[in-house]
Amino acid sequence: MVAAGITDHTRAVAEQLAEGTSIDDAVQTVNAEAAALPARLLRRSGRTTSADRTSTSPVAAARAMIAVDAVALLAGDPESGPLRACLAPGCVLYFVADHPWREWCSPACGNRARVARHYERTTRRGR
Repeated sequence: MVAAGITDHTRAVAEQLAEGTSIDDAVQTVNAEAAALPARLLRRSGRTTSADRTSTSPVAAARAMIAVDAVALLAGDPESGPLRACLAPGCVLYFVADHPWREWCSPACGNRARVARHYERTTRRGR
């Protein structure tokens, strides 16, 4: 739902999934999970890396790490590229665009989109 708001891509499936939850509620949930396990910097083998503090629950630690990654992704991390909605028919996934012309989340979705375009062209000619 937050991804749909960030990409400004309106599609029926995204709207159906978003019923009953506001963007503010979703953002608050991600922020609360991310705050549960703040990161700290460590020096290992001459390199600076980030590490997470120990948590009482491995499940809580995993949820917090996912939320921290979601914050970077949804905030538009310049190193990973912009978040985009897959343009294949029927696909509800989002992906990080590693190339400016990329339109699909996977090769399978790209194939599905090309087949749909081909079918549309050939059925129009036959009429």
